[in-house]
Amino acid sequence: LDVKKPTNNNDDTIVNLRANWANTTNDKKIGSLQFIAYDVDVNSGADYIAAKIGARATNVWTAASDVNSDIVFETVNAGNLGAKMRIKHDGKVGIGTSSPAHKLDVSGSARLLATAPTLTLQDSDESNVFGQIIQSSGAFTIRSRDGSNHGDIRFERGNGSTIVENARFDSSGRLGIGTTTIPHLLTVKGTISRLNSSGIQVINLGTASDHGQLTINNSSGVTRVALNSSGDASYINAGNFGIGTTSPARTLSVQSGSGIVSTFT
Repeated sequence: LDVKKPTNNNDDTIVNLRANWANTTNDKKIGSLQFIAYDVDVNSGADYIAAKIGARATNVWTAASDVNSDIVFETVNAGNLGAKMRIKHDGKVGIGTSSPAHKLDVSGSARLLATAPTLTLQDSDESNVFGQIIQSSGAFTIRSRDGSNHGDIRFERGNGSTIVENARFDSSGRLGIGTTTIPHLLTVKGTISRLNSSGIQVINLGTASDHGQLTINNSSGVTRVALNSSGDASYINAGNFGIGTTSPARTLSVQSGSGIVSTFT
């Protein structure tokens, strides 16, 4: 088949596959380019469809302004011809799905394979405001840029109606957990807990009535040390306590540099 342009101009060379109907309906076939292979070794020779590219109507056409159509790419797997990719009339591309809701929708796994595969998410004005996800030499990198400044990296969760921010790295590299006000390298709003092997909270750094509080518990979760800045009781209830000595013989033992020991019971 040789299709040649009749004149030397900038018009396309077109092969038309024309369909004539009344009452165009959704997914009605407009035309297809089909690839067929003849194999003499199968069933003493037979034609087999290998692939197909076709146009499909996506709605009922009543006027030129409401003509919409998709392009469908079909391949054969285990003898069965099936759609693998669709380009919707609005430009959305679906791989493994016939109903893409975004510019690119993939149903199934996807992979970027390169020396340092990079996924770049950039503002539509194509400025230097973007985020990147990079895998290189065993290191997984999340990067944010805000023009000539470093960008924030935020971690959020959502339930379909609300979005809540849990943590963020600000442009200065400071980490805030539970807060967007980050005055120090690490700022946490809420209690920080250290758990033992049984999951018991043994050290808590938190607040009591918005005042600072440090509690240290034993393996059963019973508080043995409490330091409160609120005016509430602070105490140590964990045996003998030594100042200047690692071997207190009484409830409170204080040893000076000259070796003088004072004890209190």
